[in-house]
Order: sequence, then C-alpha cells, then structure tokens
Amino acid sequence: MSKKPVLLITALMLTACSADKEQTFDGQHHYLPHDHAAHYINNEPLGPLVEPNRSPRHSQDGIPMRMSAGSRSAYLPSAGPAMVGGQTQLQQHMSALAYRLVASAHHLNEDAGIAVSGFVDQQDYTTQDDFSRLLSETMMFQLNQYGLKVMDFKTLPYIRITPQGDVSTSRDYRQLSGRINAQYILQGTVSDNMGGKLVNARLVSMSDHHVVASAQQFIPAYLVASAIKAQGPAPRVMTPAQRSRYAK
Repeated sequence: MSKKPVLLITALMLTACSADKEQTFDGQHHYLPHDHAAHYINNEPLGPLVEPNRSPRHSQDGIPMRMSAGSRSAYLPSAGPAMVGGQTQLQQHMSALAYRLVASAHHLNEDAGIAVSGFVDQQDYTTQDDFSRLLSETMMFQLNQYGLKVMDFKTLPYIRITPQGDVSTSRDYRQLSGRINAQYILQGTVSDNMGGKLVNARLVSMSDHHVVASAQQFIPAYLVASAIKAQGPAPRVMTPAQRSRYAK
C-alpha cells in the first residue's frame, strides 16, 4: 500500500520532465533545426509578444519574422518607422522564405553539405539579375543561421592580392575547386507576377534528384526595386572616342 503513492509521484515527475523538454529537429518532422546563436542570447521576452493577426508588420501569413539570429521563433517587438523601410521588409520576406523551406524538410541530413545555386528566371532557367544574385547570397546566410552546413563553392583555394583589394571568391570555374562536397543543392526560380515577383525555392538531393524541401514567397515589386536601387547607379564606361575628346 505504501508503494503506490511513491510510484505515482515518480510517474508524474517523469511526465513533467518530458513535457518540459524542447523538441529538436530530427530530419523527419517539421521541427526547426538548432540555432547556434541561442547560446549567446537571452530567449526570455522583454514584454508581451505581439499577436500576428493584430500587426501584419510582425508576421507574414502567420510565420514569425526573424530580424536577427536567435529570434527565429519569436515575433518582432514593436518597431518604429526606421525599422519598416524597404530593406528591412525585404529581409522579412526572405526570412519567411527560408523559414518555410526549412520547416518543410523531410528526411534531411542536417550534417550534409548544401550548395546554394543561383535563382534563375522561370521562363528560360538561365537568366539571372541583381535581385536573383541577392536571393542566393541571402539564402546562404539564412540556412547558415539555422545551423545547416552551407558550402561556398565560389571560394578560392587562395587569396588573390590585387591593387583594388584582397579577393577570395571568383566566378571563373577554372580557378575553383572541382569538388563541392555537397549532398544537397538549393535552387530556385523567379517569375514576374502582377505587383511583384514570385520566388520558388527547392532543396534537391544531388544523388537521386528528389525534392527534400520547397518553399514559395511573393515579394512586392517596390521591395525588389528598392533592393536594386540601393546598389547605386551603374558605373559609366567611357568609349575611346570620349576619352580622346577629354584628353584634348
């Protein structure tokens, strides 16, 4: 008779411990992977969280927006006018794209390398512009923040010192290594739609070409334009005739 209360208390303690344990990403379910930045920040909220249905600025279709590493599972705090400019909103859309991609992964080996390819035009699968290249660079950053192994295959095996500066990356395949050491490749397409661009991203296994994860995000046209204009005007190249005229 005296053993039953002890067994009951022990069972309740084990149940409470298992309930408090945080779910982790196991490559098969829809749990987010481990964020290494969580070791260095305080995850306790500073105040009440903003409900997503009350402030569209803090969420996109119910998905939490991550403005910095480590806050991927928390809604943004109240933001002033300076935090809702074009670049910040563009980062939110790209963060939502990465969130959807990682959350949809099935049987993903998180220790395997991922190579991020360029986002191409959906019409011809070859054309890339400044916005497409910005997408590729941003997705490399986003996947790395989720703790995944991202391979930068454009990194040179050496540092080239030039009068303009030190260079460690290249787009010339003759200067790069022939081995990527990646099991997955992230590829995507960009298509023009009314009012903006529709971005599709896919994480594909390089061994059998099956789609491991996929995501879709619509980005308004004014945000795309702001990203391109932020780079400044294109440099003006003078023709030989113009140079000779100025030389006189």
